Amino acid sequence: MEELIKRGVDVNAKNHIDRTALHWAAGAGHEHAVRLLLDHDALVDDEDIFGMSALLLSAWFGHLRVLQMLVNAGAKISRVNKNGRNLLHCAAQRGHLRAIEFIVEDLEDVRLDKKDKMDRTAFHLAAENGHLDAVEFLIGCRCNFRIQDKEKNTALHVAAKNGHTEVVQKLIEVGMNLEEKNVEGLTSLHFAVEGGHLDGVRLLLEAGCDVNAQTQKKMTGLHYAAMNGSEEMARVLMEAGIQTDALNYSRVTEIPHSVGFGSSATRVRQSTQLNSRVEKFNGEREVSRVRHESDATSVRRTRVGL
Repeated sequence: MEELIKRGVDVNAKNHIDRTALHWAAGAGHEHAVRLLLDHDALVDDEDIFGMSALLLSAWFGHLRVLQMLVNAGAKISRVNKNGRNLLHCAAQRGHLRAIEFIVEDLEDVRLDKKDKMDRTAFHLAAENGHLDAVEFLIGCRCNFRIQDKEKNTALHVAAKNGHTEVVQKLIEVGMNLEEKNVEGLTSLHFAVEGGHLDGVRLLLEAGCDVNAQTQKKMTGLHYAAMNGSEEMARVLMEAGIQTDALNYSRVTEIPHSVGFGSSATRVRQSTQLNSRVEKFNGEREVSRVRHESDATSVRRTRVGL
């Protein structure tokens, strides 16, 4: 690098994604290269096509020393990428605790609860990706852990969806609302069941969540378990008392015949037409029962001479 710089190479030259040598050095954590480039007037705040500066890349990859060097060189701390994510978002998404600690404790211009373009905070991203240490640290810093994103998902929703059991447990402990619904009416239980995360489902049920919660389309956890063909999941939900005859928006129910499904989960899909047939059958059976009782009564009366 030193030889190329002596020969007059442009230290700010960009490649096809608009990244400079400083981007690559910062992302790779090469402290000597970063210092050399800064000493030769590398532009510290240049962005690539994703809106990532060298500073954001150092946070993303967790290179604390490089991050500190760029801050001291005057890098713009408030920089955000194309998704609206700042330094803290980048470090939290990847779970780099030392970088998170530095950003929160030493940088005054970084807001703890800043939202990206999807209204997600650093806490959302740490929970979504299962970074328990980062989640615990941000809670300790008194972040607003109840914030919802644009789809009304909380950190508990995204942790349950991705099967991060330890994070789910922590969020339950701090008192997050188990019944919070997103824009489609899904609770954390729906997400855990849909994702097939049995341990997460058990945690939520033990914490007292509503096993019969329905989405806007009237889907319960049992609908998702049946659609996934999950025998064990369905069993756990039924043991928790879930209704087995709840109809969804298409008037379809998912009813396992019994707890002993056999080799795979048995699913009985009842549409409106099928329900009508069942009702008709039940009606005919009732008429037959009444006729039988009437005939029996007539026989008894004949026997006693009435």
